[in-house]
Amino acid sequence: SAASDVYKRQSQLNSKITEISKLDPEDYTSTSWATLYNKLTEVQVATRKSYMSQAEVNALYAGLQTACVALKERSAS
Repeated sequence: SAASDVYKRQSQLNSKITEISKLDPEDYTSTSWATLYNKLTEVQVATRKSYMSQAEVNALYAGLQTACVALKERSAS
C-alpha cells in the first residue's frame, strides 16, 4: 500500500539521520559539513509534520543522500 511505502521510505530517512548523527564534523571540510548540516536540519523540521507525501519523503532522502556523498574529508595534516 502507499502508506506502507511512505513508512518504509520514512524509516530509511530516519536511519540516514541516525547514520549522519554518528559522523564527526571534524573529519570533514567545513563547507561540505555545513551543506549536510543544513539539509539535515531541513529534514528534521519536515519529519515533525504529521503527514508527508511519498514525493516529499523521497526528495528529503535524495537530498540527504546527495549531501552525504558530497562530504569531503579533511586532508590529514
